[in-house]
Amino acid sequence: MFSIQKKPGREILIVGAGLAGQLLARALARLGESVTLADDPTLPGASRVAAWMINPVTGIRFVPSWRVKSYLPAALALYRELEEESGLKIWHPLIIHRLFQGNDEWPRWEKKRLRPEVNRYVIDETTQPPGIRFHSGGWANLGPWLKHHWLHPGQGIEVISGKVERSELGKTSLEWQGKKFERVIFCTGFSVSNLPWKPAKGELLTVRIPNLNLQHILLRGIFVIPLGDDLYRVGATYEWDDLSHVNTDKGVQFLAEKLAVLTLLPYEIVDQQAAIRPILRDARPVIGMEKTDPRFGLCNGFGSKAALLAPAVCAHFADHLVNGTPLDPELDLARLS
Repeated sequence: MFSIQKKPGREILIVGAGLAGQLLARALARLGESVTLADDPTLPGASRVAAWMINPVTGIRFVPSWRVKSYLPAALALYRELEEESGLKIWHPLIIHRLFQGNDEWPRWEKKRLRPEVNRYVIDETTQPPGIRFHSGGWANLGPWLKHHWLHPGQGIEVISGKVERSELGKTSLEWQGKKFERVIFCTGFSVSNLPWKPAKGELLTVRIPNLNLQHILLRGIFVIPLGDDLYRVGATYEWDDLSHVNTDKGVQFLAEKLAVLTLLPYEIVDQQAAIRPILRDARPVIGMEKTDPRFGLCNGFGSKAALLAPAVCAHFADHLVNGTPLDPELDLARLS
């Protein structure tokens, strides 16, 4: 448990109460800052529909997730801490069984299988069906924690439901809801318009499949994550042109076709969700204060890997803001200039 060292007179407004906003608020409060966390409930956000999966080796070229060797232990340590604080079960470790989709995948795997950064996560290779099983994966049940933390934010954090418009904060003093702030940090995903986005819409299904009894995460073009009680999360689509938050029949059809390859068991669709992944062109998160007006900052661009990246990145940003630790150049907002 962190001790809180209170520093009077500093007020930070964090706009956006998704995973990035809430983790940053929590990290800042534990370093002694006074934080107001603002959220517009009418604004759709990726955190409300995320799968929160962590996969140590990803992509068609079997590449380790970015900085997984250091970021995964940091994420798991934080999730254990959040579980102790909230009483919620958050981290669900599961073997990830990746099935090959075609004959071209095996040669690609042969080139990567003995590399230490990949091999350290391999359990074994399977032949029926052909594929690889990886350890150190799983999913984080962060949806309930986000709701819990909003209702019980703890010392140093005030939560306010409302819309924050940058243009209305004031030119000389940053004021909102009758409070004055020293800094404002936006954690609002794709709604921040002036970033080099490469966004993708994703649709997910929650389905009930009696008798499937899947005890691991299954990957083959889509993922199937067991949630318990015969429920599974199935996803996800990648749509680059339709950037609405609307569920589509096209999304259901795509996922249904992929799921039919994995199981012939009948299933019931319990829920369908859609969101825009906030992905930057270089596929890295961005943190930092603006050079032109250092009162304003960003913590954004976590994409589909927020469960892995956000714990370490938000802690790093909080340390920078409070203690002046230099920002990682690969994360720094300045890299986009």
